[in-house]
Amino acid sequence: MHQLTHGLALSADEQTVYVSDSNSVYSYSYNASTSTVGTTRTTFVTGMENSDHTTRTILYPRTVSGILVVSRGSGGNLDLTASTESNGISEVKAFNLTGAPPTGYNFATDGEVLGWGLRNDVVSIYRPRPTQSSSSPPPKKR
Repeated sequence: MHQLTHGLALSADEQTVYVSDSNSVYSYSYNASTSTVGTTRTTFVTGMENSDHTTRTILYPRTVSGILVVSRGSGGNLDLTASTESNGISEVKAFNLTGAPPTGYNFATDGEVLGWGLRNDVVSIYRPRPTQSSSSPPPKKR
């Protein structure tokens, strides 16, 4: 197993903890009352191996249920492969928490792209776009 990086997220019900290494995101059961992590590891996302920028940021947004946001950086400070969106390099993606394949999602081919061309995103904040009600004035044009 690879060494775990700084990626860490706790589900809203505090029953699952998500962690990452340089290639994958894993989930474990978690007991908040005893502060213990289960021993069974489930692979949630895989296929993120890089030669550089190996940290993986994981975000469990409290405002949107059912998704986990994961970032994967570039392969280095000058990574020309990041110019191809389909390879999953330098991207932030959202993955559905239900229905993951038994071997986990593939980062390059699965998930919804939330951001692309992000060299080494190590901190993420999820803020959904506000919805506009019919009584709200339209946004000002610049």
